[in-house]
Amino acid sequence: MSSANPVPQQIPLETALQHAIARHRTGALDEAEDLYRRILEAAPGHGDALHLLGAVLYQRGRPADALPLVEEAMARNPNQSYYHNTRGQILRGLGRGAEGVADLETAMRLMPQNAEAHSNLGEALMLEGRFGDAEAAYRRALTLRPVFPLAAAGLGMCLRRQGDLGGALPWLQLAAVLQPERVDFALNLASTFHALGHLDLAAARYEQILQTHPQISDVAVNLASCQALMDRREDAIRTYREAWRRTPRHPQVLDGLYEAMRQACDWQDVEAVEADFVGYVRDALAAGQAPQVRGFTVLYASLSAREQRAVNAGISAGAALGLPSPIWRAENLNGGRLRVGYLSADVKEHPTAHLLRDLFRLHDRERVEVFLYSTAAEDFSPHRQIIQSSVEHFVECFRLPDKEIAERIAADGIQVLVDLMGHTRDNRIGVLARRPAPVQINYLGYPGSSGAEYVDYLIGDAVVTPQGEEDAFSERLLRLPHCYQINSHREVALGAPPSRSAEGLPEQGMVFCSMNNSYKIDPYIFDRWCRVLRETPGSVLWLLQSTREMQANLQREAEARGVEGQRLVFARRLPREAHLTRLQLADLFLDTRLYNAHTTATDALWAGVPVLTARGDTFAGRVAESALRALGFPEGVTADWDAYAEMALRLGQDAGLRRSWQERVRGLRDGAALFDTTTTVRALEWGYERAWSRYSGGLPAEDLNVPA
Repeated sequence: MSSANPVPQQIPLETALQHAIARHRTGALDEAEDLYRRILEAAPGHGDALHLLGAVLYQRGRPADALPLVEEAMARNPNQSYYHNTRGQILRGLGRGAEGVADLETAMRLMPQNAEAHSNLGEALMLEGRFGDAEAAYRRALTLRPVFPLAAAGLGMCLRRQGDLGGALPWLQLAAVLQPERVDFALNLASTFHALGHLDLAAARYEQILQTHPQISDVAVNLASCQALMDRREDAIRTYREAWRRTPRHPQVLDGLYEAMRQACDWQDVEAVEADFVGYVRDALAAGQAPQVRGFTVLYASLSAREQRAVNAGISAGAALGLPSPIWRAENLNGGRLRVGYLSADVKEHPTAHLLRDLFRLHDRERVEVFLYSTAAEDFSPHRQIIQSSVEHFVECFRLPDKEIAERIAADGIQVLVDLMGHTRDNRIGVLARRPAPVQINYLGYPGSSGAEYVDYLIGDAVVTPQGEEDAFSERLLRLPHCYQINSHREVALGAPPSRSAEGLPEQGMVFCSMNNSYKIDPYIFDRWCRVLRETPGSVLWLLQSTREMQANLQREAEARGVEGQRLVFARRLPREAHLTRLQLADLFLDTRLYNAHTTATDALWAGVPVLTARGDTFAGRVAESALRALGFPEGVTADWDAYAEMALRLGQDAGLRRSWQERVRGLRDGAALFDTTTTVRALEWGYERAWSRYSGGLPAEDLNVPA
């Protein structure tokens, strides 16, 4: 017998037990298990030894072996708090969550000052989605034992899950300081810095973790995401690629790598990455699982509208897990005008703000009382100032937790809540999940279904949400009579365009343009653009400069397709009015495929530039067609992308046809429904009123078509 494991017969049992516990606490589970077993050989009914041997086996991943030992201890002493606490943990490990929670509650009742039981109960309640109860349990644990890293980490993650990032941060910092060796604590802290936008702090911590734990793919995913947001996309792609090599089917790796490659127009193996991404999504859906990818990425992957809906259903259901719903109060809903609330993170220099600029000013204040709940950071942009001054009630919500925003919306008695974000970045789906308003609507920001059971309507039109495809959307459809997309272009006065040379364009020759974000460009559409350039002598393609890597990558891709790289001209980003003014230099706007031009399409049409597109299969792929039909110019819509390329060639080579298209677009512009913002606002109000009327009349939501 080694001196490290003294023979229990040679020393008092309680001394041996204390020695075993000391080894147990240091993590020497082999030694602790051996000592507990020797104690039980000497004293077979020793309750504490039975209990602690069960605890060791549970820690070693053997809950089925642990349970009878702890239950034997409980049979000898049924009122021991620690025994109930351990059995509660074991039952949870065996998938018997409700029984485990009951045991943990018993442990606290037997010993109200058992901080460990309170913390364990908090963890169990978190897994059940009972976040409010979990928060209370963690807080009680920390009151009893202020220096308790596990409870601090649990409380931080509980607050984060409720949307309170600022409240979570100090608890996660405390946990990481108290136990710096815990990788999970370090990762939780880093990811919270990340979510709060402190990218340098987050990236430094991710890099530290990877130095000692390079195999943890989640850390690599988060580091690469930080690198991309810090405009270090080459680094991001390298980090993602290494993680992809290690874990080829990791969903967040595939999602992040695909996004970063599309943003940088880095198409090396992009088809293989997309195939893996799409394959993972389809396999998960076929298995009845929620794919662990983002709702925005699916918009520009080769997935159907129904697959997009299914992905978003999983995201939305996860966001609602354990949240109280509904929280609106009937006593706040009576009397006065219809109270409409808008929720947005884009009240800043952003394309959505460009579209929305006149919405709030044009609302009929005799019919509706309008609230805007803004979660955007103050950027002092003209669009933010105009929107803020024109809305009846501007409610500042930047960095407020979802819970507080939802409670404010409910307290304001909002009857119709319009979410302008959907599954875009900085969304607050957790606000909608609490259902702070009886009628909730998905509009404008996200071109697709939310997938959420708690969102009643999606605003579309006959093109983007066509008859016969209602099953592609979880919401009921509220179709506007023309284009669903509101805009404020009539407030933009077009000045005289600059010279072509001032924008780096040739004084002669055809100027094709596509002022879309880089992630919308894919090899499929670029093949067709390069064919058009090759067969249209003297032409150029005018693109919007996006990421630093985009220009070099696209020029290289053009060269590989037989087009000189300098025939791609990259436009610097300008304020909106200056951008729309210079757009008049273009001859034809070429649309992108899976994710069309949206704001950029209406920008081009307002500048008098014809837009060429093809019929798409999803909401995001039909927006340009919707805009063209609302303008009264269906000629810009081709049957497919091969016909699109042929028409682009015709227009590039036939100056007369090109001139007639330009004249028609300019002639239609001023009288078109597309740019009649007042009529669009009236149509929205009609829809809000009918949706509310159905709800208040006790009728379920149904598809609504706003009359022209």
